[in-house]
Amino acid sequence: LSGRIMPESAIPFKAKLKDLADNDHNMVDLIDRTSVKNFSITPEVKFSLGKGYGEGAYVSLYYRYSNFDLKGVPINFDADGGGEKTLDIAGTFQSHTGGFLFGWQKNIGSVVVLDLWILGPNIGVGKGTFDGIASPAMTVNEQQNLKDALDDLTIPFVRKTVVVTPNKGSLSIKGPWAGLRSGISLGFRF
Repeated sequence: LSGRIMPESAIPFKAKLKDLADNDHNMVDLIDRTSVKNFSITPEVKFSLGKGYGEGAYVSLYYRYSNFDLKGVPINFDADGGGEKTLDIAGTFQSHTGGFLFGWQKNIGSVVVLDLWILGPNIGVGKGTFDGIASPAMTVNEQQNLKDALDDLTIPFVRKTVVVTPNKGSLSIKGPWAGLRSGISLGFRF
């Protein structure tokens, strides 16, 4: 059983992502302003391929539940009378995935275990809802512009539902979710 907690912080690899944005003002603004926090839990079963208990290569099957909270995601849209408005949206995305992992572990003393997660792909489903409150209220034209901006977000393989009212913009997403697990872990034998 493993868990991960990431306190609220800037998007990981922020500088590299900004370089990849290639001077796209909206993308750089999104990277700068967005914060994320994450929690996941991963139960797994390991099948040892090595000699002895907890030593050598293994293959594991695992399930992972993840919860991502995003804040400050800016959505830019055209304002009435010219210019641009920004609606900051926030919300939660949850995923359920299953996968397998190739790894290697070594006992260090009688209590500590070094575990190298070599490669662990996973696939499953995810869904989330992100909302932003507009103040002052948006005009009918601004509502349509915000809806168009949310509809134009490209998220491959995902179903989107966009709802815009004078005081709120909402984006719900649902679809496949995949990931890759790798790393180094220290564990305790008991």
